Amino acid sequence: MKRYAWLIAIGCMLLTLAACDWESSDNGNLDGFWQMTDVDTLATGGHENVKEQALTWSFQGCILEVRQATHKGTPIYIFKFSHEGDVLKTFNPYLNNRDMEDPLVEDVKDIEPFGFSALSQQFKVLKLTGSRLILQSPTLRLTFRKY
Repeated sequence: MKRYAWLIAIGCMLLTLAACDWESSDNGNLDGFWQMTDVDTLATGGHENVKEQALTWSFQGCILEVRQATHKGTPIYIFKFSHEGDVLKTFNPYLNNRDMEDPLVEDVKDIEPFGFSALSQQFKVLKLTGSRLILQSPTLRLTFRKY
């Protein structure tokens, strides 16, 4: 009888595992939490160290979350993104509002502090390792460290 109990228990465990939905991502080194450290303005050659501003980008699945992590209650923005080869495209930015429906961002000024100059933005991926990310838009070069 003990044999059957063990077989039934193992069978139940296997059925439970088979019913689980495993979520995976093909984002490789891009997945995770990134802190913006430097912003370079391409037209003027300007450089700004923004590490103390705690501007963060977080990639998971097909979602990008950007926020300023220094103060509680600062806005959080959610984007869809695609990453193919050396091109990162961000689009459909929403303001994360847990109390109401998340509104679509309509003014690019809301997301400019995070390195965006358009609501749908394309970046060239200049460098992507497990610890460093460098993106370039038509106007800016953004440098991140994995946090």
